[in-house]
Amino acid sequence: MITHSIYKVSHSNRHGLLAFGSHEVSYQQFHQQLALLATELRQQPAQLWLLNLEDSYLFCLALFACLHAQKTPVMLPNNQPGTLQQYRDHYEQELNEHTLGQLLLGENQPLPLKPLTPEQQLILYSSGSTAAPKKIVKSLQQLDDEIQVLSKQLGPFPNPCRFYASVSHQHIYGLLFRVLLPLCLGHAFARETLEYPEELLAISQQQHHAIVISSPALLKRLDQQAAGPLAQLISSGGPLPYQAAQIAHKLFGLLPTEILGSTETGGIAWRQQHQSDSPWTPLPEVEVGIDSSTGCMTVSSPFVSEPCPYVSADLMHYVDGQRFLLDGRADRIIKLEEKRISLPEIEQRLKMDPWIAEVAIIPVNREKRIMIGAIIRLTTQGAEQFAQQGKLALNRRFQQQLRPYIEPIAVPRLFRYPSDIPVNAQGKLVFTQLQAMFESKEHP
Repeated sequence: MITHSIYKVSHSNRHGLLAFGSHEVSYQQFHQQLALLATELRQQPAQLWLLNLEDSYLFCLALFACLHAQKTPVMLPNNQPGTLQQYRDHYEQELNEHTLGQLLLGENQPLPLKPLTPEQQLILYSSGSTAAPKKIVKSLQQLDDEIQVLSKQLGPFPNPCRFYASVSHQHIYGLLFRVLLPLCLGHAFARETLEYPEELLAISQQQHHAIVISSPALLKRLDQQAAGPLAQLISSGGPLPYQAAQIAHKLFGLLPTEILGSTETGGIAWRQQHQSDSPWTPLPEVEVGIDSSTGCMTVSSPFVSEPCPYVSADLMHYVDGQRFLLDGRADRIIKLEEKRISLPEIEQRLKMDPWIAEVAIIPVNREKRIMIGAIIRLTTQGAEQFAQQGKLALNRRFQQQLRPYIEPIAVPRLFRYPSDIPVNAQGKLVFTQLQAMFESKEHP
């Protein structure tokens, strides 16, 4: 259970380990550095401070120091040089390892920390469905409310336990689960990010009571290797394939708990895939509905940043009075020769084939016209048939299956069969990499 709210973490008398990895940090060290950094930040005229720190402890330190100094922390979708330049007008100063280190060398006498208040805010940016940055403001009250709900839904947690993560703290999912949740529970979190399946397997064999915060991007790369038990395995950022969930179950002795949510809404629902097409159940205090004009999911909860109910781009239908299934995204509708084409519908039809493990459908600009391209990751059975029959035979098979349901112009003409479909660390499809598959001859 939660031992401290977000407001009380900095003033707690807690002892012991706060973060581990390259260097271990105790709560006492955290409080000392926090008072010093907050004092230095108060002397700075800038109000909007970009947090650009890969180390989760330094990020946590910078986040709370900004808040205690009455500054506003800003987090971008990523900290690539191009992104920093694109969003340059959205922040005043940057807190990176160099500037943070310089501020910690300040000669000012540390002042007592000012109490945090529910109205204080931090700013996140999400690119959404366009390239234009979308500003999303979160109050500490919203974050604290969500931490309280998540701790009850996912708990009880073994004491002590350690939190590991393969997702960035730059995003709302990583911020909540990787940093704030363990901090409020009184458990230690890892400073570094898990990048490879082998690291996750090693943790399961070496650590008792490990909590892993992950995404489909990592979990889809697991295979049948030696592993040990985990206390919790949480996944978000995108739907986890059923096959990947079952492999994780065999490896770690428990099904991943998937969290559905977004930066705008916070957490929406959860599920564990006991069977394929397991439905989602709304989190406590979250109300889910269907918008009558669009068929899209509506979300009302204390975590929503925008006016309630928030209308998402997720299509859904109920399986009973509360639980629901997703039906793809409404914002992936394109027009070809004046016909509206639903890319999610094509994907859902193809997913019914036992030879297909995963599929992504995208529009491809080819010879001054738009064509539909299919990127397909085959099951073991499908890969065997690919080896026996060849690519053209599989292309024809999948086209024939679609023709009874899909407009002829929407039936894919272009196919690629990679060993994996590229996603980023948050489990989202990487559109530019999908497009590049049709420009290269290296892909089958």
